[in-house]
Amino acid sequence: MDILSKCYEFTAAREAIAGGYYPYFIPLEDTEGTEVVIDGHRLVMIGSNNYLGLTTDPRVRKA
Repeated sequence: MDILSKCYEFTAAREAIAGGYYPYFIPLEDTEGTEVVIDGHRLVMIGSNNYLGLTTDPRVRKA
């Protein structure tokens, strides 16, 4: 018996991805300080884990 068999019943994330409304891992077109561009809209970024400032580091962007 698969130890993770119960986990396979949870399909909400897969359904959200298929429906096009999964709110995670959305590509940012541009980041500048506290603002980002998503789907052509400039928005205020009110939640981020960029406490080291690495999202704008050229080495990270190149990778």
